[in-house]
Amino acid sequence: MSEKITEHFRRYEFNSGDGITYPARWVESRLVPLCSSLEALRSELVKRHNLARMKITSGYRSEAHNKVVGGVKYSQHVAGRAADIVCYNAKGNRINAHKVAALIRELISAGKMLEGGVGEYSSFTHYDIRGKRARWSGKS
Repeated sequence: MSEKITEHFRRYEFNSGDGITYPARWVESRLVPLCSSLEALRSELVKRHNLARMKITSGYRSEAHNKVVGGVKYSQHVAGRAADIVCYNAKGNRINAHKVAALIRELISAGKMLEGGVGEYSSFTHYDIRGKRARWSGKS
């Protein structure tokens, strides 16, 4: 159950909120690239903001769970390509989600993270590897 995807991420962290496991057929093609990009983000957050913990609050979502949480119909979460994240520094304080989103955009521009969607919310940051640029702000 604790299948290691990259150094700091495990498959179970991306399971749907309704208990459905992240689909095995997508691990290599979707989850590994997503986690590799998140590793790049994690590394920079450690350097710049004294990151202690990066929590995946939403990874893969089954279609049923996506409806329950009010996700959009063609959500990248349903496709297994997205993560909503919350980051904490060594003092246990949340790192500002807007700072995290800005860093993601910077790392995408530098070629250190895959191009995709970056959503800025007040309490979390969305990142996905859809393969084309998408940016938005929302409330949470």
